Amino acid sequence: MEVLQDTYKDTKIGRIPKDWEVTQLASICDIIMGQSPSSESYNEDSIGLPLVQGNADIKSRITKPRIYTSQITKISEIGDVIMTVRAPVGAIAKSNIKCCIGRGVCALRVKFINDEFLYQLLIEKEASWVRLEQGSTFTAVNSKDIKTFKIPVPPLPEQQKIAAILSTVDEQISTTDKIIEKSKELKKGLMQKLFSEGIGHTEFKDTKIGRIPKDWEVLRLGEVCLKIRDGNYGGSYPKANEFLNSGVPFLTSASIGGGNFIIKKKIKFISPEKHSELTKAHIKFGDVLFTNRGANVGSVALVHQELDDANIGPQLTYLRCKLDVIDNQYLFSLMQSNSFQKQVKSLDNGTAMNFFGIGTTKTFKLPIPSLPEQHRIANILSEADAKIEKEQTQKSQLEQLKKGLMQQLLTGKKRVNV
Repeated sequence: MEVLQDTYKDTKIGRIPKDWEVTQLASICDIIMGQSPSSESYNEDSIGLPLVQGNADIKSRITKPRIYTSQITKISEIGDVIMTVRAPVGAIAKSNIKCCIGRGVCALRVKFINDEFLYQLLIEKEASWVRLEQGSTFTAVNSKDIKTFKIPVPPLPEQQKIAAILSTVDEQISTTDKIIEKSKELKKGLMQKLFSEGIGHTEFKDTKIGRIPKDWEVLRLGEVCLKIRDGNYGGSYPKANEFLNSGVPFLTSASIGGGNFIIKKKIKFISPEKHSELTKAHIKFGDVLFTNRGANVGSVALVHQELDDANIGPQLTYLRCKLDVIDNQYLFSLMQSNSFQKQVKSLDNGTAMNFFGIGTTKTFKLPIPSLPEQHRIANILSEADAKIEKEQTQKSQLEQLKKGLMQQLLTGKKRVNV
C-alpha cells in the first residue's frame, strides 16, 4: 500500500481529500425502514421468510434470524447492509439471506457506491449514531436521520481498493475465529473423555456425578480447598470515585470472560490504602476464581503471577487449593467441564441476581484421581489452552490492525495507489 501526497479540504464532517465528496446516505443507496409484522404470524416452521427484528438477530455481523413470519412487511435482499435503528443504534451487519425486517432495523441497498466499501465505512461510523439517539425508554433514530447522514465518498477505484484491503483482513479474522472454535470443540471433547475415563483405566464405577474410574474418589469442593472466600466487603466496597486508572488491580465478574480467562481491559484499580482496608479477599497466584452470580455465573479463571495480591468484588469467589489433594490447574479445567457446569445449572434459579454463597459452593462434587494423574490431565488441557490462547492473540492483533487501517483509509488520512 503506497501513501500518496494529496491536498485536503475542510467539510462539515471533517478534513477529507480534495477529490472526495461528502454525500447523504439517501443519495447513494435505497433505505428500507423495517416494519414489524403481527406476532401472530411468527413461527418456527419455515413458513414465510426469516424475520430480522434487531440486534438479537445479528451474530458476528451476519444476520441470524431466530424465527419466521408468514406476514411479509418489508424485505431485505441478500447483500443489503443491515443497520439497527433501536438500541444499540447504528450496529452494522450484512444480510446473507432474503428476509423480512422488523422496525428495529433498516436495510441499505447500494445504488452509486461499492457495497463492501459502504459496509466497512458504516462500521467505522457506528459510534457517530450516539448523538442522534432519541427516546427515554430506549434509544432510536428515524428515517430522516438515516437519509441525511453524511459520509465521505472517494472515487470508485479507491473505494474498491479500500474495500479489498479491509475485507482481506476480515477474512483472516474469520479464519482465525474458525480455528479458535474448532480448538475449543476439540478441548471440550478431551475434557469429556479425561474427566470421565481418565488415562489408561479399564475398570469404572457409577457415582452421583456419573461414571468414573474405579480408583478415583468423589470429594466436595470444600474438602479440597484451604480457603473459599468471596469479595463481600459490606459497607467497605469501593465507591465509584475510588476506582483509579492505575494502582492495585480489582477484579469483578466483568473481568472474567465467558471463555474462562481474565479480560485485562476490564480490570479496575484501587489505591494501596484502599487495598489495605480490603483484607478479606486478596487473591494469590494459583487461586481459581469462580463467578458466583450474574449472566456469566459459573465462569472460572486462574490467577496468574501479575495478579498476585489483587482484590475481588462480591460477584467473585476465590478457591485456594490444598495442593497435596488437588492440582489447581486440574481444578480450573474441571470446573469448565460439562459435568461441573451441570451442577452449577442445577442450582442456578436463572435470575441475574442468583448468588452462590460459600456454603453452596463448598458442596459441589468433584471426581478426584491421584495427584500424578491430575498433573497429566492438567498438562494435556493446558496445551489445548495454549493453542487457543495463541489464536486468540492472533485474532486480537488482526482486529487492532483492522481498526488502525479503518481509521486511516476510511478518512483519507492515508491514500492507496489505484
